[in-house]
Amino acid sequence: MQPALDANRFDLLSQSLGHHVRTFVFDLPAPPGDFEQARLVNCVALILPNLPNIRYLIIWCHAWKTVTDSAIINAIAKLQHLEWVAFSGLGYQHIDEIHSPPSPTFFDTLFNEILSSHAAQLTSLSLDSCPFHCAPGTFELLRENVKNLQVLILNASLPRSLWQVFAQPVTWA
Repeated sequence: MQPALDANRFDLLSQSLGHHVRTFVFDLPAPPGDFEQARLVNCVALILPNLPNIRYLIIWCHAWKTVTDSAIINAIAKLQHLEWVAFSGLGYQHIDEIHSPPSPTFFDTLFNEILSSHAAQLTSLSLDSCPFHCAPGTFELLRENVKNLQVLILNASLPRSLWQVFAQPVTWA
């Protein structure tokens, strides 16, 4: 039997050692509404503010997760040194399965927030098997505002509806 998540222990560790953390990885694979996922989300939201020097962020999440987890999104928006972000979608198999869920996904909301708060400092962005359904203009925002971007990886994440926008003969920032 796996021991229960001890949020207090993680919080104490993050308070004492958090300023040393440069890379942070978290995984939110369970379907929304799952009690253990809610505990993990709360734990991540609790410790992220104690990790001010994160440069590399890797997020694993179910591709169609629609709960926004605003506490996590707000904490990531406040990170000051974020340069490299990788999203990886779980439960997403084929590019032909890309469709718009009825409400924005966690990836949509977080991706828009990262573009809004960290565009100037991002050097690498990777979307691996995650839906890239964003509000109109978001892809153009990526193309025009991420001035220091050196690496962009879109692995099974670019729906056909964005192929024309991606292929436009426009100079990227």
